[in-house]
Amino acid sequence: MELTESYPTEQMIKDRSFDFVATARITEANVGLNVQEGFLSNDAAGNTQITASLAFFDPKLIQFTSVQATGTGMGDEGIDLLSSGKSEFTVSVENAIRNLGNSIVQQVYGNYDIRKKADSKNK
Repeated sequence: MELTESYPTEQMIKDRSFDFVATARITEANVGLNVQEGFLSNDAAGNTQITASLAFFDPKLIQFTSVQATGTGMGDEGIDLLSSGKSEFTVSVENAIRNLGNSIVQQVYGNYDIRKKADSKNK
C-alpha cells in the first residue's frame, strides 16, 4: 500500500506498478452539541455522523467497484458552568471516526470485486 500526494493518473499507476488504486472521499459529515442548562451544572451531548466512500480503479483508471460506510459517535456527561462541552464533542468525533474505520474495513473485506482482484494477484 502506498499513499500518493495527488490523485492517481494512469501513468503514475504504470510507473509504480500498482495493481489497483483506491480514492477516498468524505461525502457527508454532521456534528452537533446539545447543551441543557441546569442550576449549577449543564448536561451536554455530542453527536457526530461521518459518511465516506472509497472508489477502486484498475490500472487503466476504470472504476471496478466502490464501497460506502457511515460512522456515528456520541458523547455525553454533565459539565460545569465554565465548560464549553469540548470533551463531549471530541468523544463523539473520535467514536464516529473509529466506527467509520471499522465499517470501511468490513465493507472492503466483504466486497466480492476487491477479493477477486486480490485473489487473482496471489495466484
